[in-house]
Amino acid sequence: MSTLDDETLNRQDKLKKLIISQGRIIYGPTHPSGHTFDVITDSQKTSQYHCESSASLVVYTRPNSFADWKILCMGQNTPYGTERAMGDLLDSLQHVSEAAGEKLKVGMEIEGNRD
Repeated sequence: MSTLDDETLNRQDKLKKLIISQGRIIYGPTHPSGHTFDVITDSQKTSQYHCESSASLVVYTRPNSFADWKILCMGQNTPYGTERAMGDLLDSLQHVSEAAGEKLKVGMEIEGNRD
């Protein structure tokens, strides 16, 4: 297990916050208040010398509890590490929110229903 330096941890923390913000805009309407969004990461060894990382946006489905959760969006596996996986997940979420909001103009309002 490798240890991460403060700079790497700070970058990953900033990415996590951005991912959660994007996720709340997209998935918040379908998950009432009290639910907690989070980012999880995973690394899988693919060979003796290589591994792939992935990042996922999850929501804890029982308000104020971490007992039950589900994955809302899963990023692609990448051989370039956890930080890259988190960046790829953020890019995916930004594309979803851009597509949802491309018909909006400044000053317009949109309701948060996903029906």
